[in-house]
Amino acid sequence: MFITNKYLKHIFLNFFVLLPIVLYAQLGGTSVYEFVKIPYSARENALGGECISLHDGDIALALKNPSLLDSSYNYSFSGTWGGFFIAQTNIGAGSFGGAYTIQPNITAMAGIQFVNYGRFWGYDEDGNFTGTFFASDYQIVLGSSYKISKNMNIGLSVKPILSYMESYSSYGILTDIAYNYYNPEQFISFSVIARNVGTQITSYTHTKEAIPYSIDIGVTKKLLHAPLRFTITYCDLQSFDLQYDNILKQKTNLINQEQKTDDKLFTKIRVNAMKHLQVSSEILLFKHIDFIVGYNYRTSEEMSFGASKNGVGISVGARVKTPMAYISYGWSKQHVAGGLHFLTLTTNIQTIASKLSTL
Repeated sequence: MFITNKYLKHIFLNFFVLLPIVLYAQLGGTSVYEFVKIPYSARENALGGECISLHDGDIALALKNPSLLDSSYNYSFSGTWGGFFIAQTNIGAGSFGGAYTIQPNITAMAGIQFVNYGRFWGYDEDGNFTGTFFASDYQIVLGSSYKISKNMNIGLSVKPILSYMESYSSYGILTDIAYNYYNPEQFISFSVIARNVGTQITSYTHTKEAIPYSIDIGVTKKLLHAPLRFTITYCDLQSFDLQYDNILKQKTNLINQEQKTDDKLFTKIRVNAMKHLQVSSEILLFKHIDFIVGYNYRTSEEMSFGASKNGVGISVGARVKTPMAYISYGWSKQHVAGGLHFLTLTTNIQTIASKLSTL
């Protein structure tokens, strides 16, 4: 197994010894810049919402993990557009990015990821109309990787944050520190990443807020003799307990005082363990089209209503190969009310130039 590699042992040791110096546990939903955690490509969306270990030249995925970069990403470019419950909210999100190999062992990338929340109508405390305003978030991604051996890369991304909410604004700086092991002969890729480590530079008000950092690990494995590729991602390694107070589990006694129902210890452990996991599979049955299906247990548990799941947490998608580009579509059921759609175009500038020169 590749995990016995002596270099990998040293990487893991240093990584997990140093991280606690600068990090502390943080639950989702209690921090600023939560938009950095959403998927920003069709395949990532279809693969359950997180995919840090899939290594196949897709720059849209490398924007989330710089250690995936190598010379095979040279001159690659991607553009993504999508939205949340588009018919109801008009909230749009997208990303653009490209990569360039500077030296045989160094590949750099640059990109931007954004969310546009649309137009709002403002009113004062007396109900008087004060005009319209817009809200949007932007994340600029500047990253690079360094190949430390034949199968191992390390990567670093620096991500300035710009956030605008009506007359309020905030600026921040985040970083991603990542490691990837990729063995194409065994069709396996393994990644570990400390994501969104940083701080607010200026806050919306006078109080700085926590940053939504996470430590994630993931593995992608293609079967040797079957057209199937599986990805398993374990998110938020820094905090095992992801439970929160669920009002649907609250009861009241005869004098209308709340009494919370206590889950058994084994149930809490099982639910928390499952909330960290995301699983997905790609069906590589045809030469020019791949089918994707994923499942996010945490989304299913936290975004469904009561006992009604209605497919929440399920994601599907497909990727089509054309002579000049890959076109990907991904849909995920984020809530009983609707889902998240993304369409991604991934291409290589050199490939396009060479094909155009032959016309």
